[in-house]
Amino acid sequence: MRKLDRWTNIFLILMALFIGLALWNFFQPEKEKGESFTVKTMTDKPFVLTEQPLVGNKDAKIRFVEFGDYNCSHCQRWDEEIFPILEEKYIDSGLASFRFVHFPVVNATTTSFYAAMASEWVWENHRDQYWEFHHDLYQAAKGFRTLSFDYLATQASDLTGEAKEAILPKLKDEKYMDNVLADKQYAIENGIAATPTLMINGKVIENAFDLEEIDRVIKESTQSE
Repeated sequence: MRKLDRWTNIFLILMALFIGLALWNFFQPEKEKGESFTVKTMTDKPFVLTEQPLVGNKDAKIRFVEFGDYNCSHCQRWDEEIFPILEEKYIDSGLASFRFVHFPVVNATTTSFYAAMASEWVWENHRDQYWEFHHDLYQAAKGFRTLSFDYLATQASDLTGEAKEAILPKLKDEKYMDNVLADKQYAIENGIAATPTLMINGKVIENAFDLEEIDRVIKESTQSE
């Protein structure tokens, strides 16, 4: 009986290892499965805030900037819970502008970065569809989708109507890599250490989920201008 129990335990351990290995392989970023794509670590491209993805009134006195990562679960929750409140209260009414800055930290050289590059392509080529793509990426990562270039090209194709085969190589263009690296360097230079981080009129909000603090900073910054 003890011998049988021992072999049963060995079998269960081997099965657990097999399942764990299969899950690990499934969730590996695309590059680790043979994707021949290397992300640089630095760029000479200057960062220009006014060129960042924008929604709202670009000339508004209230200026929101979100630093985010598409693979960040807290960013996903912020996009679902806090952004709609700011959108309804400030952005849709023309009281505020809202810009997005990429700060890939979760998978900084793989899927977070790939998603950021893909969104840069959409912003440059299909600006009217950018924000839908942006919110969809957060939802995709929340659903444990691997944000590979193949998946991103499929999503971009479904949204824009362009052929996936035509989009896929464009997403890997070095200029989009430079755009994301410039964003990341700007974030680091401004002391951003985590995502999501919200900046209002140049002031960094410690807790991007704190609506009372957000309203207080808006009131103070607009009164001083």
